[in-house]
Amino acid sequence: MVLNQALVATILYLRSNIAGAQRFKQDSLLSILDRLLLIGIVGWMLWGRNTGEQFRIEWFVWAQTAAYGATALVALVLVLRLSGKVNVGWRPAFAWVVVKQSFPYALLILLMTFYYRTDTLMIERMLPDGPLQAGIYAQAFRFFEALNMLGYLMAGLLLPMFSRMLMGPKGEGNKAIQELAVLAMRLVLTGTLAIAVFGVLFAEPIMDLRYSEHTEQSAPVFALLIGCFVAVCTTYVFGTLLTAGGKLKHLNWMAAGGAILNISLNLILIPRWQAEGAALASLVTQVATAIVQLVLAGLLFGARLPLGLWVRSAVYAICLFALGFWLGSGVTGLLMQFGLFAAGAAVLAWSTGMLGPRVLRAAIALTPKGG
Repeated sequence: MVLNQALVATILYLRSNIAGAQRFKQDSLLSILDRLLLIGIVGWMLWGRNTGEQFRIEWFVWAQTAAYGATALVALVLVLRLSGKVNVGWRPAFAWVVVKQSFPYALLILLMTFYYRTDTLMIERMLPDGPLQAGIYAQAFRFFEALNMLGYLMAGLLLPMFSRMLMGPKGEGNKAIQELAVLAMRLVLTGTLAIAVFGVLFAEPIMDLRYSEHTEQSAPVFALLIGCFVAVCTTYVFGTLLTAGGKLKHLNWMAAGGAILNISLNLILIPRWQAEGAALASLVTQVATAIVQLVLAGLLFGARLPLGLWVRSAVYAICLFALGFWLGSGVTGLLMQFGLFAAGAAVLAWSTGMLGPRVLRAAIALTPKGG
């Protein structure tokens, strides 16, 4: 597993070169290649073998190693095609400079990990039935974490684009940054609000898709955590801008405040409401850190969202709730409800102005043309 982590870090490093060169199709391929290989290998191990031998957990780790290794090799070939010949060498002075420059980024990841990951540990240690409550929380968190990958992909696209804009003339760069931030938030809010509303209204049926026990307890936890999804994806836009601009000091202070806030809220809410208390603490923390990053992006780069977008988002969210309530009372079957809700959300996004021809053309072209 340690080797696998090293391979993952290597893949991310190689992908950063490809994304920095604005080769987004190649980067998108690499972002899913290891998963596809892993699914194929493990799928064969589970259903394709005829030996009858019981599946072992070590096989899954080896399958990861094979998938990560193959993906790292493909990424290396793509990087070499971009860069030409690469000379590998070791220069201690240069390495020390890299370590010093990387430290603020490592500190930011560590601080953000505190308010992303301490919930389960605190639940387990603070409650008499801690393992049970931690499992209930984990049931809901797994769905939230899987959806979180969508926002991560957006951040991977935005980072090199923001970085390139920040290198240009200040006036033109700020205007382009504003346009790209608004475009990205239109797309983010359109998708995340729909996912969050559907998750809140149909939390228990969604839990029943994967689990057979304790779904009544994990459903309200999921409803709170899926609300975090909107805030987290907002940070993927404006946190990425701040990262591209090198504002690590501001981000680290924000993350430190978020960690203190989250741990403090957990100490108060977990004894009262168990797993739901931890989920509520996460929701408050994620919303607070998202607001801070919105304010920082506006102050430092002039990237402010227009009032009209906030109004459209509010109207869109209210209409989504109305649609969800109607489907919940008049339509049976989660699959049918989801299909109708997705179609209705698309119509609402178009009718409220969240999406339109100009926004879609700009999104497809990956250029900031939407206002």
